[in-house]
Amino acid sequence: MGRRPTIDRGELARLVAQGLSVQELAARFGVSESGVLQAKRAAGLAKPMLDHSRAVPWKVGAGDEPA
Repeated sequence: MGRRPTIDRGELARLVAQGLSVQELAARFGVSESGVLQAKRAAGLAKPMLDHSRAVPWKVGAGDEPA
């Protein structure tokens, strides 16, 4: 198994600022789109995920699956 490709955070930040898409970044760095998204998250370049839990009036737990 080979070494995982590395994404330079400085270059990633520069290319994100230029407006490259996740698909374009993945092709440029030779990684999957998921790899780009993980790198963006690790570098603090991803928008935070929305939390809709306050909008749902019920709690969903492990025992709440339908029968």
